[in-house]
Amino acid sequence: MKKTSIILTLAVLFTGCIERSHLDDNQYDPSVYLTHWGLVKTDTFYDVSRSYSAPLYVYCAGYKAADATVRLEYDETLIDLYNADNGTAYRPLPSDCYTIGNDEVSTVNRKGSFNIVFDCDALKALSTEANYSDLEEYVVPFKIKSLTEGVTEKLHEEQSQVLLVPDMKKLSLVFNEAGTSELKYADVVEDAENIYLSYQVYTSVDDNKWDCDVTLHFNEATPGLPYPQLPDGSWELSNAEEKLMDGVSEINWMVVIRKSLIPDPFYSIVARVETDGSFEVLGESVSVYNYQNRKVLSKSALSVTFCDSWQSSTYAASKIIDDNKDTMWHCAFSSSHNGVTSLPYQIILKVNREIYASSFILTRRGDKYVSDLRGGSIYGSVDGSDWKLISNFDFGDSSNTKRELTVSGTEVKSSYLKLVFTTSNRNNIASLSELDVLYR
Repeated sequence: MKKTSIILTLAVLFTGCIERSHLDDNQYDPSVYLTHWGLVKTDTFYDVSRSYSAPLYVYCAGYKAADATVRLEYDETLIDLYNADNGTAYRPLPSDCYTIGNDEVSTVNRKGSFNIVFDCDALKALSTEANYSDLEEYVVPFKIKSLTEGVTEKLHEEQSQVLLVPDMKKLSLVFNEAGTSELKYADVVEDAENIYLSYQVYTSVDDNKWDCDVTLHFNEATPGLPYPQLPDGSWELSNAEEKLMDGVSEINWMVVIRKSLIPDPFYSIVARVETDGSFEVLGESVSVYNYQNRKVLSKSALSVTFCDSWQSSTYAASKIIDDNKDTMWHCAFSSSHNGVTSLPYQIILKVNREIYASSFILTRRGDKYVSDLRGGSIYGSVDGSDWKLISNFDFGDSSNTKRELTVSGTEVKSSYLKLVFTTSNRNNIASLSELDVLYR
């Protein structure tokens, strides 16, 4: 025990004799550096602001680091060095596009910041691109210098330099219903008298702080549409002009369409969003609904009461109402088949209630013989004997290989429907995969 105590005592005495300065040999001197250095893009700011202040943060670190006074200096040679090292072609941002808010700072708790204030109007004048993408070619080159004795910027020299890129964007909004799409009667919001369509725009920023007048132009004359537009007086938009403002990031419109004033089976419904220019519309600004203004009759409401030609039970007339586009009715073309073997052919369907039928979607077979069926007629009747023509149909010659054809004609009150196949692109051969009945 005595020997151990002596050794420990000597160790303590020896340690106490070491010079304190040698313990600091591996510590580096106080130094200032930028927390973001090299090529740095500012946070995104928007052209509707008059200016934007971009902070550059500085920090003092090292052994026994204390607060220091630091200067921000413009140095255009930094651009040349960066371009040479990285194969880039950055240019100095013109001096009228920014100001230095403070070129000296004294750190507090070893932290400080400079502010570079960008002039949004000057940046807009400089840019030649609508989205300001060419501003990414410009930088503001700075380096920092310590003004405090004993504090250097040389120890972190690379971190004392910055090329600041202004990231200015145009405020944008999105038209939620933009683009062209199909709209079916079953998908709309309705009541006994009206159909209701909603439209929405929303800003690209969640917390909008800027004003913008936004107008919804509804049903304006538009060429090249597949269907007629809504008749005048058939719709109402309560307030076309709305305003985005501080705290308002979205606008919603409601259009009310009177069912009794839109008799046609198909319409193209057009809406266009326009701003006062302070926001741009991101993506498309026009919405087109190709609207099917009829219900689709359930196949369970239909049954076959007559067919004068079919190949076999696999190709029976019931196949056109089985909701399966992989099956089909096919006419007889041999004495071993059922019924007549030459055009015209007839199929009669019974509807389980009275409907007003005016439109149909015919789907042909889906194989290499898709163009067999060319044309015919569809009739409606209340009693199954007094027939009225609803519509003719014609797929065209054998060069047309589209499976589907939509036809519309005179609206006929019907409890029975009769299909008469009159023309073929392959002798007397006719077939049909599906028939969809549109009604109201």
